[in-house]
Amino acid sequence: NIILESMFNAVYIGVSHHNIAKNIDIDTILPKLELFNEEILDYIITIMAFSGDIKYIELIEKIGEIYPELDVKEAIFELKSNR
Repeated sequence: NIILESMFNAVYIGVSHHNIAKNIDIDTILPKLELFNEEILDYIITIMAFSGDIKYIELIEKIGEIYPELDVKEAIFELKSNR
């Protein structure tokens, strides 16, 4: 988990500070979301949010139902802002 967290943290930094979200193919890991813990899913919803792709709203909401501590409302706001 520590390696995955470090990896997703690096992607998060690129997404949030260098505007690279639209260049990341997040769809390749979506079928495996159940393998990730809450901390990594927090990075993943942020990456989806910065992509600006509206198709991720429902998935972000579903993750939020499982992990209510995650700031799903902020992620959806960010997603809509990046469209």
